[in-house]
Amino acid sequence: MTATLDPHADDEPGIRGILEVIVRDPGGALVDRRRVHNLITTAGRKFLVRALTTGAVDVKLQIAVGRGQSPPRIENSALDDMLARADVREWKFAEPLSDGRLRIILHAELPAADDVEHSIREAGLLVSHRDDGPILFNRALLPVLTWTRDVSLSLDWEITL
Repeated sequence: MTATLDPHADDEPGIRGILEVIVRDPGGALVDRRRVHNLITTAGRKFLVRALTTGAVDVKLQIAVGRGQSPPRIENSALDDMLARADVREWKFAEPLSDGRLRIILHAELPAADDVEHSIREAGLLVSHRDDGPILFNRALLPVLTWTRDVSLSLDWEITL
């Protein structure tokens, strides 16, 4: 008799992400902080497969924020109502989890908004490669966050693989 091995028996859930948005006043003091889980989109998963199989390099990452209110769905291809986006300028490996999964933290900064008060309700990680993109890798819904000319946004997206 041949035993059948379940290839997923020991796997933890796949890719996970957490977005942390820190709101600061012009002096750098903390005004607000939000931490939310995200949903990895189908387009984001396809991008990872393409990157692994074709050796994609020269990838541009951006974190975007918007006003959209609909729940994240795997078929999302864009934010519902994008307001702004910022290039990911820093990334680092965080301490691995006890089960060996890796954590990567991507960081971007959005300066104070224009003279209009914006209600941010959604965010997403955008991935561009050569002529492709931007691809919405993941999307998160936030409790309403007010972005004005009096505050800047620090955006950290932690991805666990």
